[in-house]
Amino acid sequence: MNRKLAGALVAASDRNWTGAVLARDKKTGSEASVYLYEGGIYSLELDDYEPSFVSRLIAAGHIDAARLASVRPSLDRETANHMVGRIVVDCGWISVDRLAEYHREYLLAGLGAVLRRQSLRIRESKNEITSRFCILPSGIGELVSEIEIRQMQLDRAASALAGSRHAGSCVLRVMRSTAGVSNGSPELDAFMRAVDGVRSVDEVAAMCGFTRAEA
Repeated sequence: MNRKLAGALVAASDRNWTGAVLARDKKTGSEASVYLYEGGIYSLELDDYEPSFVSRLIAAGHIDAARLASVRPSLDRETANHMVGRIVVDCGWISVDRLAEYHREYLLAGLGAVLRRQSLRIRESKNEITSRFCILPSGIGELVSEIEIRQMQLDRAASALAGSRHAGSCVLRVMRSTAGVSNGSPELDAFMRAVDGVRSVDEVAAMCGFTRAEA
């Protein structure tokens, strides 16, 4: 874990600080913005990653073809993934709590990835806010505990799948026909449809709007 970033987040939390802690990777130049409100972390944005949230909602069965057609006029191509959450809640297709669960998954995945980076340059941007993929403000200790549990589960899954820690690059293929067979889970059905013997686990996850942990 990057102690410099963790320390900066703990210090900001102790001050009940509001703003963004910015962490720039010294090697790649990519930047992460960790947003806090009165010391609690509520969102994270990465320069080099944006969740495909429209795809995630489709994979979960919240949006079908008819619903997508009805909301498409309200979705701008550049901001669709940020806007769609509010729209589906307003339409009554999912609850605010369910939306927050999806947002929390993206936050945990992103924060975990940033905390694993080796060399970061840290700075603060006071009172900077965002409305993208937000959750209720949560303590850094609580989030780190969840991230550590997720990482242990990922490591076990990676070992079982590939015998290594690089399961995300593994290519899966279906060993028997699953056409017309439902697994009882819209997400699992979507994942199985995306497996083609060419795409890696990470590519399938991105196609469905999943994090690696979900995949």
